[in-house]
Amino acid sequence: MAERSGSIGMLSHWMLANVCAQLHAWQQRGYHLSVAVNLSASDVVDRQLATYLASLLERYRLSPARLSIEVTESAVMQDVDAAMSTLMELNQLGLRIAIDDYGTGYSSLAQIKRLPVDELKIDKSFVLAIDSQKMT
Repeated sequence: MAERSGSIGMLSHWMLANVCAQLHAWQQRGYHLSVAVNLSASDVVDRQLATYLASLLERYRLSPARLSIEVTESAVMQDVDAAMSTLMELNQLGLRIAIDDYGTGYSSLAQIKRLPVDELKIDKSFVLAIDSQKMT
């Protein structure tokens, strides 16, 4: 609903700021945890996302290792070039990047291989009945 109404960017910025604030609070208490956050398709093509995240990491004195970014395969495939640009910038910040729900869309491993991805999370529907499928 937030994506359809055009509010997703505002919601994502609020969520990222609150996650970073919480990570900072935990860090101050001696807990060095990391958090993975899911980004929407709109976030992945936001040209200001990396700048915003860099400012949050600096403001809260967080190591990029404390924050992982997850995007769905379908979000990346909506605009591969824009997503590639954003993901490259996030990768250059030192953030870990995961592609979530791989196998639910139409991308190929060749396309995914071009992206700066640390982790590929294969959707269970992709492998659930793999041993019973006929080879053609």
